[in-house]
Amino acid sequence: MIPFVILMFGSAPLGAWVNVNLPTKWVIFSFATVALLSAFLMLSGWRPKKAIAEERVKAWIIAALAGGALGFISGLTGLGGGNLIVPILYILGLQAKIAAATASGIVVFSSTISLISHLHFHEKVDLLLWTLTAISVIVGSRLGALFMVEKLSNKGVKRLFGIVVLIVAILMYYKAFMK
Repeated sequence: MIPFVILMFGSAPLGAWVNVNLPTKWVIFSFATVALLSAFLMLSGWRPKKAIAEERVKAWIIAALAGGALGFISGLTGLGGGNLIVPILYILGLQAKIAAATASGIVVFSSTISLISHLHFHEKVDLLLWTLTAISVIVGSRLGALFMVEKLSNKGVKRLFGIVVLIVAILMYYKAFMK
């Protein structure tokens, strides 16, 4: 996971810089496209034949590429990148529940480096909105984790993730091109 973390932290500032220099419509379009691809993967029923994580070299290469992509996308969109990391962990061979739980920890770091990068490139952050959102995320994450552990199967987690990310992608395309 070391290559993942190094490239994630290194590429987030690049994503934030591109964000400043790219029209908002294309930032939203980029996020929506990644979300759409992630949703289709999770809803498709595809499963890896063999856990790639067992093949150390391939796992390190995928982790490094995923870390760089996640960092860049987090910097670009200002999001933690869970819509990207859950499918990548699934491709690596983790079950959906384990992938979702693991992504929760990873997203903390990608969100933090994204925030730091955006604070560097932008002058203003709405601290009231940030605080209210952070409180909501903490409460919602706890309730969602309890629901996932107690009520959902791996297939249910995968399906729910795919549906939510698909809805988000559709809303983002609408925001980018219909408004």
